Amino acid sequence: MPGSDITQYKHTEVVREGGIPIPDIIRGIVCRSIAEKQTLLYLLKNSAPYNKYIKYKSIISFKPDTDVFFNNGIFIKKVKFEEDTFYIELNDSERRYNKDNANGKDVYVEVFVDWLGKNQEVLSRSIGHGEVGYGNTNIITFTPKSDAITNYVLIKVTFDGCLMYQNIVNLDKFEIV
Repeated sequence: MPGSDITQYKHTEVVREGGIPIPDIIRGIVCRSIAEKQTLLYLLKNSAPYNKYIKYKSIISFKPDTDVFFNNGIFIKKVKFEEDTFYIELNDSERRYNKDNANGKDVYVEVFVDWLGKNQEVLSRSIGHGEVGYGNTNIITFTPKSDAITNYVLIKVTFDGCLMYQNIVNLDKFEIV
C-alpha cells in the first residue's frame, strides 16, 4: 500500500501549561502547495514578530508529491501573473471529494488586488468575484484594472469567505516580496 500512516496523525492538539516549546519539537512545516507556503510566509511575516518569521521560514516547505495530505478538497496550487492577468491554478478537480454533489453549491470566489506604493500604501484596488464549479474548475483568471503606476500588488483570494491565498508580489518579475 503506497504512502504512510502520517496522514491519520497530522492533526494534533496539545494542551500544556506554559505552552509548547515549538523550536525544540517541530522539525518542519509542510504545505500542500506553493500558494499555501507563500500565504503562510506572508501571514507569518505580517502578523507575528519579525524574529518569528526569520526563525521559522527555513523549515516551511511544500511537498506536493508526499502522502502527507489527502488532497481531496479544493485548494490553490499556484498563482501566476502574465500579460496583465492573474492565473489562479487549483488542484486537480478529479481528486475532489464528493465533487458531483458538493452540497449542491458552487464556490464563491473573491479576488482582491491592491496596487501598492513605495511604503506599501494602497494606491488603488481591484475586486473580482463570482462562482466557480467545485467539481470541474481547475483555473481561475482575473484581469484587474488600475490607473496606478506600480509593480507591487497585494493579492488576496477567498473561497466562500475563507482566506485561500494572500501575498505581495512584484508584477515586473513576479517575485515574492
